[in-house]
Amino acid sequence: MTPEDRLIKRAVIQFCVNLGKTPSQTPKVMNEASSETQVKRMLVYKWHKRFSEGRESICDDVRSGRPVSQTTVCDVEAVKNIVDADRRVTLYEICKMTSRASSVGLSPEGRRGEPIDLEDVPALQYLQLTLPQFCTQVITMEVLHLLHLTLDIVIAMVTPGLWQDQSMAARECSEKLIESLDVMADLLKFHHHSNLKSDPDDTNNDPGDLVQQRQCLIGLHVLLARILDPLVPVDKCRGVISENLLSIMNTLVYDEALSNSLPDLQLQLLGYLQYLDDGRYSVYVATATICQSLQRTCKFMNLAQEEASRLSKETLFLCEGAFDSLPYHRHMNYITETVRLCSDIGSRSQHYEDHKARYKKLLLQLLAHPIGKLRLSVFTAVLQCVKTNLSVLKASEPGSTSCEKVRFIIDADILYEIIVFGLADKDTKVANAASELVTHLLKSQLLMSPALWQLMLKELARALPILQSYTSVNTVLGTSILAMLETKPSTSPSDITQGEKLRGTLRCMLSTDLKVRSEALKRLSWYLSNEEGGVRRLPIFSELNVTDLANLLIVDTPRSVDNDLGRSVF
Repeated sequence: MTPEDRLIKRAVIQFCVNLGKTPSQTPKVMNEASSETQVKRMLVYKWHKRFSEGRESICDDVRSGRPVSQTTVCDVEAVKNIVDADRRVTLYEICKMTSRASSVGLSPEGRRGEPIDLEDVPALQYLQLTLPQFCTQVITMEVLHLLHLTLDIVIAMVTPGLWQDQSMAARECSEKLIESLDVMADLLKFHHHSNLKSDPDDTNNDPGDLVQQRQCLIGLHVLLARILDPLVPVDKCRGVISENLLSIMNTLVYDEALSNSLPDLQLQLLGYLQYLDDGRYSVYVATATICQSLQRTCKFMNLAQEEASRLSKETLFLCEGAFDSLPYHRHMNYITETVRLCSDIGSRSQHYEDHKARYKKLLLQLLAHPIGKLRLSVFTAVLQCVKTNLSVLKASEPGSTSCEKVRFIIDADILYEIIVFGLADKDTKVANAASELVTHLLKSQLLMSPALWQLMLKELARALPILQSYTSVNTVLGTSILAMLETKPSTSPSDITQGEKLRGTLRCMLSTDLKVRSEALKRLSWYLSNEEGGVRRLPIFSELNVTDLANLLIVDTPRSVDNDLGRSVF
């Protein structure tokens, strides 16, 4: 391009500026006008800026030419004096203290004037970089590349046997590698987002800082993994990985974004963490389990609302997995949905036997949950389910099978948990809910099918001795239990056997409540009076006054029965 062509193009750019064209529109106009040569955007942008700032001339500015480089007597004398004063002075410092600074671009005077035109080839020959510019270019263009090449060489030449080698060279190399790992640990801590200011009101808080810190953290994480994998095997890392590095590795494994984007690197760090610090690894496993359980809770709540999938194996799997995180999210709807599923599965046919066993186990865990608030929610949900399905309104419907919805609770283990532990719960609200639940079941004989009522009496046999200890004439539950011990002759299979009634009566004779013992004595008198062959025994029991025998089994002095290993008649 001739000097005349350059002046013409500058004139066209100046004309576009006067027309109000933008820097991006100007090159299009020039290229459309002249299809032979395409104008460079950098040239257009530079001159467009100059003309926009008020420049009028399209000619190059007068320059002083190449910086003076000839040696003069003054310069030689000045350099000699500097070196004599300080033998350790560097060339850079000499240039700064003499007139030579301008010739190497260190002095501000050496950079004055307009930038050199990129199309002016003779002028570009005299363009020189300052030392800071040179260092910056070396770092950006060469250092990172050299770092990767150096690492490739180290990985190729150094073997894991280095850490057992006792030679001087090997020990020096291992010390340098350990020192490098410690430096990387410090860099990882520095670039972690926890070191950034999180105050939203801080005007100096630049969002770009977080991006840069994050990019550096990811790069250092990858570099650390690349060093550890071939050079530091897991079984030889003890003594190589310091506590400082182990601490930041423990922090990195909790970074969810890194674990999702670089899962292999997270597994690698977990291997070192498990080998070096089993306690931290156990904490991570527990934390990961809870996080996974929280995710399953969300999925379970969605599937539980869909009729097509709520009874599937996937829903059961998610329901079991969500149990671990219950103390953390305390989502009471999870408990309600679980009880509903237990009720629905319990009323199904034998095709769901595996589901029934697993839901039963889950329900037992919920009933025995160590957190009182959650335990109360479980008992309340079960009570609500029983009241809803064992109601007069439901039972009066033609062909109603609503009582089958409570079959899930008619189980020896579940009834034992409710009676033995629920009624004696230290939380009064839980104990009241359990009492109301058992009372409703005992009063619902007419609301159940005969087969279901007989099943309940059968499953209740294991917990019956404990249940009869709550016999009372002052509570609804106590009177319901006492009503089960009625002595009227009956051959109906819907009642407990006479033998069980007699055992229950004898247990009531040990009650602390005198009124209960009196009621038990009346029933005991009936058994003794109506005993087979009782009329042939003397004295005749019906003719005796037994009103004072209520305390027959109550002793004034307590006796220890710890050593009595015989079978009790009760």
